Amino acid sequence: MTGRTWLLVIEIAPDLRDHDWFAELRPVPDELATHDRIAFVSWPDRGVERRPMLAGTVSVSKLSRESRTLRLRHRVSPVAGHEIAVSSLGPRLAAARGWITARRSDLLGVARLVAESDFALIEGALLETAHAFGPPPKRPAHRIPRTPGRRALIAGRASVRGSHGGRP
Repeated sequence: MTGRTWLLVIEIAPDLRDHDWFAELRPVPDELATHDRIAFVSWPDRGVERRPMLAGTVSVSKLSRESRTLRLRHRVSPVAGHEIAVSSLGPRLAAARGWITARRSDLLGVARLVAESDFALIEGALLETAHAFGPPPKRPAHRIPRTPGRRALIAGRASVRGSHGGRP
């Protein structure tokens, strides 16, 4: 179950990795459910960079309607020094069409449903930058392919033995 995709514009981008893979967010839209995915866009009001930037993607792992809070699991974050402006995605990002500074206050803090293609475009841009400029992998690549999993081995044995376990 993949769920729906959302876009949330915030003023200051949180570092989702600081929260041990989880963070809390308020308020919660009524339509939001577990397994939904949220893309964050940071749009500061002051400073040198006053344009909207991609801030990361998360998935909803737990939802509490009573306290109107939710827990988010980190998916992809931007690489420091290689932030991606929303304008660099061009007209392909349909959710950002018509964004101007005058509408900034209307967009802040409200989660909006977006198309799966918009979310895939945002996450793809973040992943591409992370692969190009991110830290190197901590573990070396395997030179010898690993063995298949237990279920694949069982399925292989079953096809050789037949359905009766090798008995005629």
